Amino acid sequence: MGEEVGEQSVVEEGADSEVLVPSAEGRQIYDLESIFPQRKGFRARRRNKSKLRLVERVDALLFQMLGPDERVLFLCKATGMERWEMFFEVNYFAWRYNYGTLVLTNSRIISIETTSTGNPKYIRRQVKLANIIRFDIRRFFQTLTLYLADNEKTTFRWMNPHDLDHLKNLLGEVSFQQDIPISKEHCYQSLCYSCYKPMTEGLYVCPNCQTEYRTPKKAILRSLILPGWGKIYLKRTAYGLLELLGFLVVVLIFLILIMVAVSTPGVIPAKFLIFFFLAIMMHRLMDVLVTRAMARKGLVPVKA
Repeated sequence: MGEEVGEQSVVEEGADSEVLVPSAEGRQIYDLESIFPQRKGFRARRRNKSKLRLVERVDALLFQMLGPDERVLFLCKATGMERWEMFFEVNYFAWRYNYGTLVLTNSRIISIETTSTGNPKYIRRQVKLANIIRFDIRRFFQTLTLYLADNEKTTFRWMNPHDLDHLKNLLGEVSFQQDIPISKEHCYQSLCYSCYKPMTEGLYVCPNCQTEYRTPKKAILRSLILPGWGKIYLKRTAYGLLELLGFLVVVLIFLILIMVAVSTPGVIPAKFLIFFFLAIMMHRLMDVLVTRAMARKGLVPVKA
């Protein structure tokens, strides 16, 4: 491993590729041999260039939040779409708001919400390696599932098969410790957006820096009142506005059908109107479930 001022670099003999990674103030937080396991061949160089762009986008955030003895072993793109979104909301906006980066360090796994280009938006959650009982990788489905000490699990989806293969080797080398108290707050922890400290489950004001966060209860209540309002509250504005507009259009059509049925009996069967009404209620339930899933992914600051 060669070193330059302000950068980490790796040059492999016989390969016409060099990996240069930023390193602020002389700190070397990247295990380059682990992040870039292959550097020979066209495909490997292409993957490394994509990985390097990802590193450059999250580099400043990682330097601020990682501990002095913490090193990045691997990072890759990973979609954070929850089960209810998979079932009900597979569309452009659902994908847009689920881009993410998975960061594996020597002590934890960090989930970061990003834009489609990889720029960080919010820190979702962290899982300490000591709290992972086992993991399951499904290469065909492109998923990584972590089974935690509190009997919960979390799944990262739509991951590159090469990244999954390498993660399998890295996680297989980790000795998962299970001698810690089984507590939800010890396993899948939210991190403060401002000071990067772990937050106690159910607490929405950081005790360290006083940053305030939006609560899942308020998001769900807004979705119950008006579809899309909960998503807007969680700063999924375009998604929420589209949901709200669609709901208002459907309600308007329903009211027009009722007026036609009243003014011209027999034209529109009552069973059809009942079915239409139940479909609207089902959509509202779906919106509540999806909003709840969004709110549970991580903390959304009131002011960002």
